[in-house]
Amino acid sequence: MDSPTKHSSNINHDRSQAQPEPDTSNQNELSINEGNPRKFCFFIFANPKSGSNKGAELNELGVETMIFSYFKPHGCDAELHIYDLWDSKSKDRGMKALKEEIERGQNEVRVACGGGDGTTMWVVDEMQKHKVPIDKIVLGTIPLGTGNHISRTLGWGKVKSDLISGRFLGGLKGLISDWVISNIEPFDLWDVTIECYDEGGVRQVVMTDKNRHETRYLMNIDEKGVERKILTFRRKMSNYFSLGFDAAVGYEFEKHRSKSRIKNGLTYLWKGIKKSFTHNSKITDFITSIESFKDPESESIIQSNKETMLREKGEFIIHPVKAKKLKKEPASTTCRDIYIKDHLHVLLFLNIPHYAGGKDIWDSKRARYGSTNEKGEKYKNFAPQNFHDGILEILGFRGVAALSTGMSNRLWQTSGPVVVNFKRSESTEDPLQTHFEIDGEHFELLAPKRAIVRRCPDLPSINVMVKRLDTKK
Repeated sequence: MDSPTKHSSNINHDRSQAQPEPDTSNQNELSINEGNPRKFCFFIFANPKSGSNKGAELNELGVETMIFSYFKPHGCDAELHIYDLWDSKSKDRGMKALKEEIERGQNEVRVACGGGDGTTMWVVDEMQKHKVPIDKIVLGTIPLGTGNHISRTLGWGKVKSDLISGRFLGGLKGLISDWVISNIEPFDLWDVTIECYDEGGVRQVVMTDKNRHETRYLMNIDEKGVERKILTFRRKMSNYFSLGFDAAVGYEFEKHRSKSRIKNGLTYLWKGIKKSFTHNSKITDFITSIESFKDPESESIIQSNKETMLREKGEFIIHPVKAKKLKKEPASTTCRDIYIKDHLHVLLFLNIPHYAGGKDIWDSKRARYGSTNEKGEKYKNFAPQNFHDGILEILGFRGVAALSTGMSNRLWQTSGPVVVNFKRSESTEDPLQTHFEIDGEHFELLAPKRAIVRRCPDLPSINVMVKRLDTKK
């Protein structure tokens, strides 16, 4: 897609024109703003390939900058900039303009990610690459993807279908109006690192230049200029990281993704039904244990990869089997041993309440207690889920029925770091294979060694726009 033409569209609201009756609840705010209106600068970075390609509509407006003078009903000035994430020139131009706007320090700066769950972290990564001071902005979302779980969590809904509909872009202006009065809250970010053995790697479904879906290994260029498979995968996580059945379904769906939301929904449903008969892998087939640390020296303990150090300084070990089925008795230490009651097909690390089509799977009445001590007694003392408490929820699902209804097994809560240890195939010619998902992006994983989930070291949290309760519909 060609870059949108860089020009401005001034949409002025003349104060002398007829105005609707003022809302008495906002009289004080309006009277203050009339004398000294707040000034906002919004940057929208749209992903035209998210979901059913709704993000392309923003880019196809052909307008990169719009100015709303004395924006109703809040009496503020709003400047809007729209950029295409898939167009490198447009994206770089937007990041440069964003950085310059922050350096000027004259307006309140907001950044909106137009796309799905993966788009949010894409925008964050781009801001870091362009050295944008993220601590000085507030991030929001426009739900244009498939799952839109982060958007649901922040109150912006599951899908925005009327974004540019209505007279004079009423849908877009209504969204800006809600952004202006939104609450600002911190939002935790996590880091997922996956290490593979030499015979392994990470594969993803990509769209070729000929609009065909292909499966390719993730590659990088080494110091000698040779292209090699990535054996250490690293990605920021805002919503969730999962292993198992749900990621396998999503990976197959990506091979047939289309521009139609309805068709995508039907395709995902069919792939889920089909996989439920052909994919019977349990997490015990590829995971040996899940470990967590709280010691200040946790990073050195993880790097040492020694069970004795874990036993001395670890917080807990989750064994993916019932206590009575463990082949050897754990050593007697201060490290807590936790056992999983049921055979699980999905292991999930959760930072937000919504998952599996927007279901609240942690605090829901459908959620079950899925972990026990060595005596078989259930652990029940869990706190409510919160996206800015520095705590990660660990859950599991047994079968497609539990996944589709949101009937989760609550396993544990921890501030991490958490290490997932994988089994290794006896033959390098036939490596262990499974799938994982991070914030709506699906991958195939071959010969994994371990996965580490920790608070993002360089960006532990961001500020986000949360829709006010009194404006939610």
